[in-house]
Amino acid sequence: KRTLKINFKNRANKFLLYSFTKTTLLIFFLLGSQNNIAQTFNFETATGSGTNTVTETIDGITLTVTANDGLDNLNVYNYSQSFGKIIGPVELSNTNSMTFSFSSAVNIESIFAFEISGDYYSTWTYTPTGGTNPTINNLISDFGLQTVNLNWTNVTAFTVTKPVDVTVFGFDRLIFTPATLGIEDSLNESLQF
Repeated sequence: KRTLKINFKNRANKFLLYSFTKTTLLIFFLLGSQNNIAQTFNFETATGSGTNTVTETIDGITLTVTANDGLDNLNVYNYSQSFGKIIGPVELSNTNSMTFSFSSAVNIESIFAFEISGDYYSTWTYTPTGGTNPTINNLISDFGLQTVNLNWTNVTAFTVTKPVDVTVFGFDRLIFTPATLGIEDSLNESLQF
């Protein structure tokens, strides 16, 4: 006669180990994927219009945009229905550069730049801070409207410098992802330690 003995303690331990492993893998998958979701600063919720500094917060990251020479204030205004709100200095600006600073490091995919005055074929310089990213000189063409592909990583700020003869210009749709955190940082951030 055979007797079947089931060790419930052992079975429970196996179930707990299986559940723990499954849950741990799910947490790491979710933490890894949250850093790869592209976000967009589109200035729809920006504050500080009419001042030298404008801010907007998206997904816990605050962008601060500053007119560097201090002569002009920045405006956030509706440009058209297709663009929504944009950011730029007041019309006929003396501002030759603007700095975009982030509350934590980000990876930047692109920004939409435009000029309404000037020769429509001018070169703007994009200079990053943070990471090991190149300075980009970009020719604005297509009647002064252009998506500028930056493809930078671990950026904490960048400055855009434009030619003096471009007096009416602005930006929209700054596409970014949070810079990748280490596993410990991701867990601490997610668990809010």
